[in-house]
Amino acid sequence: MIGWRVPHDEMPYYMNACDALVFTSREEGSPNAVKEALACDLPVVSVAVADVPLRLEGIPGCEVCTDDSPAAIAAALERTLQRDERSGGRGRAAARQLDERLLTDRVIDIYRSVLVGADRNPRSDGAHV
Repeated sequence: MIGWRVPHDEMPYYMNACDALVFTSREEGSPNAVKEALACDLPVVSVAVADVPLRLEGIPGCEVCTDDSPAAIAAALERTLQRDERSGGRGRAAARQLDERLLTDRVIDIYRSVLVGADRNPRSDGAHV
């Protein structure tokens, strides 16, 4: 199934109807399709692009191919499909870590820790670090 020009709010239906997502992009930042698949507990077979290896680490049924050859991708997809199951909630749990509220809170905590550290470490010229 190919989800080309599918309205964004309908993608979960498509992802839940699939057995796996095959992702073969050569250049990405942090691909939303992979994160959306994880949120649906859909196993992902991908090439090693961007942060995908990090996102798929430890998720059952997900694989990062050693190269982008059709044979490597097909072999990984076959292993994934032979499992005949979703990612057991671990994909969804990994996707939850990307919730914008959670990430915003983490960034705010980092800024607060820097400000507290600056107050504790004044420079010799009177300015704060």
